[in-house]
Amino acid sequence: MRHLAALPEAEVAAARERLAASVTSPAPSQLLRRLTHSQYNNTVRDLLGDFSRPADRFPPEDFVNGFKNQLRTQGMPPLLAEAYSAAAEKLR
Repeated sequence: MRHLAALPEAEVAAARERLAASVTSPAPSQLLRRLTHSQYNNTVRDLLGDFSRPADRFPPEDFVNGFKNQLRTQGMPPLLAEAYSAAAEKLR
């Protein structure tokens, strides 16, 4: 603590600038992301009380770096859009 308090103001300001520059990342081009299949099933269960797990019948999800919810790779292919629409019709 004493060491940090004794640093010159210019050094502290430079460190703050470096930190701000490293934290700032470009805004994603996709502002919304879709739910993963398990998130969709849980949402349907929690909001509608429906335990049918409709997303289990959706086309399989892609794993990217071991995860299914990577924003940059999470598109909405036509086949998946049709599956969402059919599930919504059945849940009405």
